[in-house]
Amino acid sequence: MSGIFGVSLLAIITVKYFRHLPFRRAVEDLLGVAQKSLGVLHSKRISDHWKERVLLRYAQLIMGSTLSLTLLLSGLFVLMVLGAFLLDTIFAPKPSTMDTLVRPIGWLWMTVVASAYYYAVNRYSVVSKVSDYSLGDRVLHRLALGSPLIGRISFDIDQTVAKLRVGRKEESPVFISGLARAGTTILMRTFYETGEFRSLTYRDMPFVLMPNLWKVLSTAFQKNQIAKERAHGDGIEVNFDSPEAFEEVFWKTFLADDYLFKDHLSPHAPNTEVIDQFRRFVSHVVLSADHPEQQRYLSKNNNNVLRLGSIRRAFPNALIIVPFRDPVQQAISLLKQHTQFCVMHKRDKFSRDYMEWLGHHEFGGTHRPFQFGERWRVTPIQNDPENINYWLALWINTYNYLLETASKDTLFLCFEELCREPQKVMSSLFAMANISVDNISIEGKFRAPSVMQVEAVNEALQQQALQIYRDLSVRARELFAVSSV
Repeated sequence: MSGIFGVSLLAIITVKYFRHLPFRRAVEDLLGVAQKSLGVLHSKRISDHWKERVLLRYAQLIMGSTLSLTLLLSGLFVLMVLGAFLLDTIFAPKPSTMDTLVRPIGWLWMTVVASAYYYAVNRYSVVSKVSDYSLGDRVLHRLALGSPLIGRISFDIDQTVAKLRVGRKEESPVFISGLARAGTTILMRTFYETGEFRSLTYRDMPFVLMPNLWKVLSTAFQKNQIAKERAHGDGIEVNFDSPEAFEEVFWKTFLADDYLFKDHLSPHAPNTEVIDQFRRFVSHVVLSADHPEQQRYLSKNNNNVLRLGSIRRAFPNALIIVPFRDPVQQAISLLKQHTQFCVMHKRDKFSRDYMEWLGHHEFGGTHRPFQFGERWRVTPIQNDPENINYWLALWINTYNYLLETASKDTLFLCFEELCREPQKVMSSLFAMANISVDNISIEGKFRAPSVMQVEAVNEALQQQALQIYRDLSVRARELFAVSSV
């Protein structure tokens, strides 16, 4: 790593700092009062007595504006020095970030990067009719999420900074994982609304691997947002405080070569070192919580089906929930989302890159299927993502694999059962998770979508899928029955 890289990162942070803190207002206030003071001083229509009184007041205003500007500049100086110090301490670049920063070439480079970034942010702040991200946001997301090196750096920095604070011991986490379109998002939100969990949210983006430090750095320019429907078009609304599936960034950063291939994703077994890093990551996410009641980690990550055994190794007391849905209905929903996101990704490259960076390969232009080995390979019958049978085959292979390999304490959850008796099912889930159900309303959260029809479903695939669905339902009822005793 070179000091130039560190200076580039500091330049972008500096622009963010200037744009979102009241520098402009402080300077305008200072110049405005100074101009008024000169006007009063040179006026022949104002008596010396009133000049003295007015100028004294203006002097107080100038002092206040000067103090504000001094504090803002001091904060920027501390931020730059602290950032350079952390980068040099952890990574020991040659030349160091600090050395590069104090040399003329460093200031020149920082000026170029900051100017280019500032121009891009202001010139293209409303460029996208498809995405809400300005070009400046896109650059920052690409920088933070597009390179494993940046991910490792941000992770190590946060680990170092968080060690200086007194952490809290998190309780057993909850992991929700499965094939998409089985109610995983609404289930995660219901757990999150109990107030006992810390989950990654949109406010943690894009530096999700350093939740503590990014929380401090981003406080000055955080915004509020009215909730609006997400891109899936399924009625679920999101804003900056919505929990979301960003955890996969960790696994991509440290183990992408082990499971993420050009045309598929495969199961993998992280080594002890990575498992330990994941535990520390979870601890630091919990440590960054806004409220002391948020003592537990909550995850929704469909790709965790590739590593459920390792999740259990990392957290023996975790509650692992795998939702499943009527196979034909889930396959239809997956096909619908695939078609919709393919159109979106062709129209907006950033939205495609965004899903790629986050490891979302469930559907759309970034789709890569789960492949669980020869025994669970997608069948050649209509092996095309534009065909319903492709998604039905993927459903069969995924849940057949999970039935055979998931540990006995993995909780399979039937989506249809959850929609039929939401209060009963969620009460049982909360009991398993040691959550008090007092004052928690489930009404209206889980509603079964209208049954969808599609032609050309392969009869053999459908019968095979329905048998697996019945086996999953039996497994789910057995574990619920044991847990309720």
